[in-house]
Amino acid sequence: MTPFKTIAAIATIAILTLPAWGGDVLTIKIPRHSELTPVQKLNREGVEAVKKQRYEKAAKLFYKAYLYDPSDPFTLNNLGYVSELQGELDRAHKFYQLAGEQECSATIDDSNAKGLKGKSMQAAFENLQDVPMRVNRMNVTAMDLLSQGETRQAIALLRQAAGPGSSESIYAE
Repeated sequence: MTPFKTIAAIATIAILTLPAWGGDVLTIKIPRHSELTPVQKLNREGVEAVKKQRYEKAAKLFYKAYLYDPSDPFTLNNLGYVSELQGELDRAHKFYQLAGEQECSATIDDSNAKGLKGKSMQAAFENLQDVPMRVNRMNVTAMDLLSQGETRQAIALLRQAAGPGSSESIYAE
């Protein structure tokens, strides 16, 4: 076989197989939206329950998510929030503290607080805009400080929670 015939044979084979081969190269596969994990599903259901003010149901869903993954910062934060709504400030403080200790770069998909959707979980912890909840957290922290005998720090924190220009007196024994 001459070199010309060899090149012609290779070219013919390439031309005949080009459509099949080219189809694979030009195929663009768009990834499907990933399925939610059981923890994510439970947290979403819990957030919906909170929006409907069904706090007992929300708490059950968040605790179930906690059993799946006790270090999930979204679950810990949700447990803190629902505990706070139920008046369990010590428990809320512990959950918030645990949530803040977790490393997380995930973004918030849904929230009852305006402006948090789409932000990173860490940014949400750093920039809490919900003033009443922030004041509650400061009060819980102040109570912890008082129980540890840190009276001056507790008073300073309570003054900060009361806000600028507050004329309320703060007593501690």
